[in-house]
Amino acid sequence: MIKFFCIILLSIAVIGHERILELCQTKTIDESEKEVISTLTLSNTLQLLQIRNGLFIDTRSFSDYNREHIRGAVWLEDGQTQPMTEQFISNMRSHEVLIIYCESNDTRSEYAVSGLLKRLGFENIYIYTGGFSEWKACGLPTESK
Repeated sequence: MIKFFCIILLSIAVIGHERILELCQTKTIDESEKEVISTLTLSNTLQLLQIRNGLFIDTRSFSDYNREHIRGAVWLEDGQTQPMTEQFISNMRSHEVLIIYCESNDTRSEYAVSGLLKRLGFENIYIYTGGFSEWKACGLPTESK
């Protein structure tokens, strides 16, 4: 089981003071929570993006994200203090699916972030198991900040 701290700078206007206190407590992710998050292979991810409007969420370190990430991805790392402003949350809600990735297969940060997003009411959350390494190795589009 992993412990993690959720993002502490949530917008009070978006989810309310009590909800922020509840979400910002230390949470534990166990094997049962991992089971409710669907995983995708590269092939599944590309197929899903052909029929649904998806947003990639990069859970690697901020420096890795800035160096290079999947084109159009946003950064959201477990335990960091990136503010989830109303605009940031609205951007995520405007997409039909959220696809979380890290560097490679099965890192805990993906499950931590997916758990946080589920508690915030997001649905249709997937974890791309190949991660950034596979995406880049296949010559798929990336960008730098």
